[in-house]
Amino acid sequence: MQSVQGEFTKLRQILDSEEAKELRKLKDELGIILKKLAESENDLVQEKLLVSSHISDVERRLQGSTMELLQILEVSLMLLQGSKPFTFWEI
Repeated sequence: MQSVQGEFTKLRQILDSEEAKELRKLKDELGIILKKLAESENDLVQEKLLVSSHISDVERRLQGSTMELLQILEVSLMLLQGSKPFTFWEI
């Protein structure tokens, strides 16, 4: 009877040891996954900032183009009318 209990105790210790090893492996894997997720999040934040910067740059360029077109239109209208200089907003 004690032999059976002794074997059972040994098997239980082996199983406990294997369970502890597997838990350590899972925790290590989780740590690696969380680290990669954090790195990916940082990369996405950087990409978002870069895209936002590009959008702002394009908006500035478009605004500049609009102002240039308005100035050209203003001069063209002034020349066509042969009148005194005016600003676009006086039209």
